[in-house]
Amino acid sequence: PLNGPYLTRCMDPTASGTFVLPPPDRSHRRYNPLTQEWVIVSPTRLQRPWSGAIEKVSGDQSSKSANSGDTCKENPLAPGATRPGGIVNPNYTSTYTFKNDFPALSPRLGESVDDETVKADITRGAHPLFAWAPATGECQVMCFHPRPDLTLALMTEEDIVKVILEWQRITRDCVERGFQWVQIFENRGEIMGCSNPHPHCQVWASDFLPSLVIRRELSQRDYFSRSAGKVLLLDYLEQELQFMARCKESGAQTHRIVAMNEEWVCLVPWWAVWPFETMLLPRRPQIYRLDDLQPHEVSSLAALLSQVLTCYDNLFKTSCPYSFGWYQTPLQSSKPEEKCYWQLHGLFLPPLLRSATVKKFMVGYELLAEAQRDLTPEKAAEMLRNAAGVHYLKAGNL
Repeated sequence: PLNGPYLTRCMDPTASGTFVLPPPDRSHRRYNPLTQEWVIVSPTRLQRPWSGAIEKVSGDQSSKSANSGDTCKENPLAPGATRPGGIVNPNYTSTYTFKNDFPALSPRLGESVDDETVKADITRGAHPLFAWAPATGECQVMCFHPRPDLTLALMTEEDIVKVILEWQRITRDCVERGFQWVQIFENRGEIMGCSNPHPHCQVWASDFLPSLVIRRELSQRDYFSRSAGKVLLLDYLEQELQFMARCKESGAQTHRIVAMNEEWVCLVPWWAVWPFETMLLPRRPQIYRLDDLQPHEVSSLAALLSQVLTCYDNLFKTSCPYSFGWYQTPLQSSKPEEKCYWQLHGLFLPPLLRSATVKKFMVGYELLAEAQRDLTPEKAAEMLRNAAGVHYLKAGNL
């Protein structure tokens, strides 16, 4: 599933073919032979309603936001609300998951991923410099809680457990339905392009492995092969824990661990790109997907999520914006040799740099050449650790 005959064909400069445009009303992927990556094109995505941030036009002194005024009262994700497509939400009391009304991926043309029309599209003879393939799958939205003001950082651990259990259910469902990959992610805050302030995440289940996922798959497989069977992320975690122990012995604060418990560790990666980027890692080996977690590991993950998100909010004295997502093993990797080099991990990618109003911009050199950061990962971890404690919004109630 990593490359497949289609990608091999695309990279063959001697392959014959013609310039064929994809259907204008269906999502598809276009291949970039310069970077060897794919890009998803979703023509119908622009039809979705927007309740997020709106940039000001130069010279416009007004502060425009789709969340200002009466728009705040019209929340299509609220229990009992009517969504833009006319569907009425149930009066849910916990998590609530539904198909995205404006999906980025096109639905399968049949019940099976092996639908003949899809296969015909994938094997269509296109010129190798203009290669494309269908982008089929299913997009869902998952509301964390009926309350629109209750972020993960403010939720009880019991409610966070319910969120994790729903992530597990979604993962199992995607495996059973034959999807290759499921990307569970949350964009938190207007600054991250969140289209609705109601705390929620998205689920994109696809019939292909995305480009960045392929890169992680190959890196972990290669490390496993070169290191006589060591799992990259578990080996890395062990090194970080040993470094933390040495730092504590010497009284240094230069280790990169932010928070930990018996089952989980949150750290700022050695290679972190964003100023306060963190990684979540389970400590037990052979945890490939979220549905591999045992009940006690779910509970400890909920506790760590609450702790880490409180650190973020306390550090900036705001509901910290971020993108967050899970990396699980490819869903159809069922044989031991297909997943033994993987370890489940999550990433928090907050954009803030110096304060709640100053963000890191990935522009210029970062976009064109290589990522660059100012704050060291060690300093970022220390600042997050020092922000631990009671959430600043709850401190006044003690």
